[in-house]
Amino acid sequence: DISDEVTWQSSCEASLTIESDTGFAEAVDASNETNCPPDGVVTITVTGNGTAVTQTQALNVTAAVLIDGSLEVTPDSPAIAKGETQQFNASGDFTDGSTDVDLTGNVTWSVSGTDSSGNEVASIDESTGLAEGLNQGGATVSALFTGPTQSGSSEPAATAALQVGGRVLVSIAVTSDDDDESVPLGATVRY
Repeated sequence: DISDEVTWQSSCEASLTIESDTGFAEAVDASNETNCPPDGVVTITVTGNGTAVTQTQALNVTAAVLIDGSLEVTPDSPAIAKGETQQFNASGDFTDGSTDVDLTGNVTWSVSGTDSSGNEVASIDESTGLAEGLNQGGATVSALFTGPTQSGSSEPAATAALQVGGRVLVSIAVTSDDDDESVPLGATVRY
């Protein structure tokens, strides 16, 4: 290995920087707003010290990708009542150093789980992550990312548990058959 004995150079430092003495390269901009290079491909040139030999390698700088294993669904284990809703969110980290990037609208949402009678426990909007409790029981909410990943693996997913309980009384109204607000001593009123 003579990597530290040669000189390294990038044809477009705006897109790809390279350490001239070690050859470590870092993609810094994939937008190509400066039109550097015009075809979107950066050329890395290696020149041997004391020799006239030059070798080039083309490299296409692409946008940042999701780091494997960083996809996360929150909240992790919420509990809701039948008829209530719960918003789920997805986030992940990218190779450009950005962390906890909101991916809620960039994943496909699904939910699985049935009660003892075989009825679905919950439903979810596949594009927004809004779940609704349908029947009592446990369910698993999944977020599937279909964009590019660090290792090129296809469609990483993350999950969270959802518990749906029975209906919850949130208000009650007491009324009588009689519009009269007073009851004489010894009389009865039906409510």
